[in-house]
Amino acid sequence: MKITKVTIYGFGKWHDKIFDFSQTNQVIFGLNEAGKSTLTTFMLSMLFGFATAKKKYQQYLPKDASTYGGELELLVDGVSYRLTRTQGKSGGKVTIVNNQSGAKVASSQLQEWLKPVDENLYNQVFSFNQQALNQVFDLTNEDLNEYLTTMGAVGSQEWLELIKQIQKDADQVYKPAGRVTELNKEIAAYNNLVDKINRAKQKFPEYVTTQKKLDQNNEEVKKLQAAQQKVATDKQRYEQLKQNWPIYAQSKTLANELEKVDGNEMISGDNYQTMQNLLGKQKVNDERLKSINHSATSEQENLAALNLINFYEDNQDAFDTLFVRLPENQQRLDKMLLEQTNLDQLLAEQERLTIQYQNSQGTMPTAFSTDDLKKIVELVKLEENNKVTLQKVEQQQFAKKQDVLELNQKINQENQPKKNKWSIQQMMIMGTIDIAIVLGILIFNPSKLIGWLGTVIAIVYTIYAFKQHNLKGNPSSTRLTQAQTELQTVSAEINVEQLKIDELTEQLRQVAADLDDYRAQYGLTNFPKNQWIPMQNDLNRLDSLMSQVNQKSIEIDNLLNLSNIYLNQANFADSFLALNKNDLADSLIRIRDFNDKLKPLITESQSIKNKMSYLDEQKKHENKTHDDISNQINELLVHYQLTDVNQFEKNYDSQKQLIQDKSKLDTINAQLPSEVREVLDTYESEEILNERLVESTEQAAQIQNDILDINQTIIDQKTTLQTLKAEGNYTELRQDLAEKVTVLSELADKWLTQKLTINWINAALQESSGVRMPQMIKLANHYFELLTLGRFKQINNSMGLLTVVSSDMVSFEVGELSQGTAEQLYIALRFALVMTINESIELPLIIDDGFVNFDENRKNAVLRLIREISETVQIIYLTADNSGLAEFDNDKIIKL
Repeated sequence: MKITKVTIYGFGKWHDKIFDFSQTNQVIFGLNEAGKSTLTTFMLSMLFGFATAKKKYQQYLPKDASTYGGELELLVDGVSYRLTRTQGKSGGKVTIVNNQSGAKVASSQLQEWLKPVDENLYNQVFSFNQQALNQVFDLTNEDLNEYLTTMGAVGSQEWLELIKQIQKDADQVYKPAGRVTELNKEIAAYNNLVDKINRAKQKFPEYVTTQKKLDQNNEEVKKLQAAQQKVATDKQRYEQLKQNWPIYAQSKTLANELEKVDGNEMISGDNYQTMQNLLGKQKVNDERLKSINHSATSEQENLAALNLINFYEDNQDAFDTLFVRLPENQQRLDKMLLEQTNLDQLLAEQERLTIQYQNSQGTMPTAFSTDDLKKIVELVKLEENNKVTLQKVEQQQFAKKQDVLELNQKINQENQPKKNKWSIQQMMIMGTIDIAIVLGILIFNPSKLIGWLGTVIAIVYTIYAFKQHNLKGNPSSTRLTQAQTELQTVSAEINVEQLKIDELTEQLRQVAADLDDYRAQYGLTNFPKNQWIPMQNDLNRLDSLMSQVNQKSIEIDNLLNLSNIYLNQANFADSFLALNKNDLADSLIRIRDFNDKLKPLITESQSIKNKMSYLDEQKKHENKTHDDISNQINELLVHYQLTDVNQFEKNYDSQKQLIQDKSKLDTINAQLPSEVREVLDTYESEEILNERLVESTEQAAQIQNDILDINQTIIDQKTTLQTLKAEGNYTELRQDLAEKVTVLSELADKWLTQKLTINWINAALQESSGVRMPQMIKLANHYFELLTLGRFKQINNSMGLLTVVSSDMVSFEVGELSQGTAEQLYIALRFALVMTINESIELPLIIDDGFVNFDENRKNAVLRLIREISETVQIIYLTADNSGLAEFDNDKIIKL
C-alpha cells in the first residue's frame, strides 16, 4: 500500500488542504508548529480511526466550521482507491471507492489491506520520531533481543505463552455466554438504553422546515415521473424496432443473395463429400506437420548447445584457465569496490577542505614548511611582544612630556620678577601716619628740632618699609635651579625612550615585511594572521588527502587493469559469452553461468542428433502427403472454375438453399409490416438503432436513479418527521446512546485487537521461515556500516546479548555506544525489518525528524539511505532541518 494523495477537510490547524504524495520518497519541510505532527496524526487516523472523546487532545477537532476528516488516495496492488473518513461512530464513517471503475468497496477492505498491522504495531515498525530514538538507551538487551526475535519468528515458546496471556485478557473483556465481563455488561446496558429510546418522545422545532422540503421533493418526483413516462415510450419504440431488426436484416440479405445467383454448374453431392474428406485429411496433415516442426524447432534449439560444446572442446585449455582464475578475479572485484568506497570518502573530505580554503580565484594556500612554521610562530610572537612594549614606552614618554610642560611653566613663572607694589590705600595710610607724626610733633612739641627729626625718621622708615616689600617679589634661585635640573633629567629620559620607540618601530616594520613575504609565499592573502597557525592541520591534512587519493586511484587502476587483462583472455569466446567489458561484475557472472551451463549438455548431444534425423524423415513423408492432397483439391476447384475452398463452400450452400431461401423470404416479408419496414429503412445500421436504444435506456436509468435518490431523501425526511413528532428526553437518551456506542466500540476494538493479535502471532509463527532473521541481520549490517561511515562492520545477536563490532574488530554493547551511534543502530534494524517483511506487509514508512543527534556526515548518510530504500518502500520524511534538503530533488519536497 502506498499513499499517493492526502486531502484534509478539517483536522487541527489544517482545513481544505491537499498534499501530493506521488513520489515514493516524499520530504515534508516545516518549522516548529508548521503542522508536521498534525499531518502525521491525520494519516494514521485515516488508516486506523479517529480518537474518541476520551482522548480529546488526540482528536484534533477543527477550530473553524470545516468538516472533520478528509481523504487518502491509496495505491494497492497497482489499483488506485480513494479512502474517505469523516466524523462518525467507531473512529469515523469510512467509504472506499475504486478510482478506475468508480465502484464502491466495502469499508472492511481497509482492515484486509492493513492486516495483520494495527495502529500499535504500525507505530512500533513503520513510524518513528526523535522521541522514540531518545528511548533507545532505556531498552535492555532483553528488549532488543525480543524485538529482533519477534520479527524473525524465533522463540515460539514465548509467543505461545504470550498468546495464552492475551487470550486470558480477551476473556476478561468478552465471552459469548458471559454475563459479568465488561463488554457483556455494556451490551446489556446498550439494549436497555435502545428500548428507552424507542419509548422516548420529543418534539423538534425543525418539523416545519422538514415538511416544506418534503413537499418540494414530492413535486420534483412528479416532474421526474412525467419525464420518465416519455422516455419509457421512446425506449419501448426502440426496443420494438430492435426486435424486428433481425428479420429485417435477414430479408435484405436473402434478397441480395438471390440477386447474385447465376447459371453456374451445380456441385454434386459426391464431389462435395470428396472435398470434405480431402479437407479433413489436409487438416490432420497440417496438425502433424505443425507438431513435427515444433519438435524440430525444439531440438534445433538444443542443437545450439552442441555448437557450444564443440567450441568448448576446441578451446578447453583456454576455458579451464578462465574458470580457474574466476575466484581470484571475483576477490579482485570486491577489493576494487571497497577501495572505490574509500576513495569516495577521501574525495568528499578533500572537497570539503578545498571549499573551506579556496579563494575566489580558485587558488589554495599551502602548508608551512617545518622551519618556516617555527620562524612564523616566532615572528608573530615577537610582533605581539613588540607592540605591547611599544605601547608601554609611548605611554611612559607621553607622561614625561606632560612633566616637561609643567616644569617649563614653573621655570617661566620663576624667571618673571614679582613686583609687589604698594597699593594706593597702603601708600595713603603710610603717608597719613607720617603727616600725623609731623603734626603731632609740631603741635605738642615746641622744639622744632625734635619735630623735624621725627619727620625725617618717619620718612626714612617709610622708604625702608617700601623697599623691603618690593624685595619679597624676586625669584628664588634655589627653586629655579632645582626645576631646571629636573627638566634636563626628564628631557634626557624622553630622548632615551624615543630611541627605544624608533628601534621598536623599525623592528615591527621588519617583522611585518617578513610576514608579508610569508603571506605571499604561502598564498595567505585572504586569511588574517590569527588563522595561519590553526589552519596548518587542515592544510597538511589536505596534502595528505591528495597523496592518499593518488595512491587509491593508482591501486584501483592497477586492479582494473588486471581485471581487463583477465577479460581480454576471454575474447576468443566473445560470441558465446557476450561480455560487457564496462561492467566487470556482469562479465564475471556470465563466465560463471557459462561454466555451469556446459556440464549437463555434453551427455545430450548424441540423443539430439538421433531425434533430428528421425523428425527429418517424418517431415519428408508428411510434406509428400500434403502435396498429394493439395493437388486433388485443386483439380476439383479447376473443374468448377473456382479459386478457393471458401468459394466452393459458398457456392454449394447457395445452390442447396436457393429454393428454401426464396420460400423463407416470402414468409419474412409477410411477418414484417410495411410501416415497420419503412421506419427501419431510415436507419443505416443496427448500431445506430442500438445507440438510440442505449441513450433512452441511460436516460431512463438516470431518471430512475434520481427518483430513487429523492425517494430515499423523502423516506429519510418522513422518518425524521416521525422522530421529530416524538415526545420525551430523546436528545439526552441519544447522547447517552452515542457515549455507550463509544464505550462498546472501544471495548470491542480492545477485544478484537487481542483476538486479531493472537491470530496474527499464530500466522506469523507458521509463515515465518528460518531465513528471515539472518536476512534481516545481514541487511542491518549493511545499513549500519553505511550510517556509521564504515566505523562499524557487524551486528551480533548471541545468547540474548546484542553487540556491534567496529572496523578494528572491537566489540561494543549497546550501552557503550554514543547516543547518535545507538540511534543509528536502531534505525538500521528498523530499516532492515521493514525491507525484510516488505514482500508480505507493504506499508508506508513515516519518519518525523528523527536525526537531531547525528553529525553532518552521518545525517547525509542516513538521507542517502532513505533515497535508496524509497525505491522499494514509500517513505514520508517530515523535518524542521533544512540542512539536508539538498540531498533530495525539489519535486520531492513539500514546504509547509
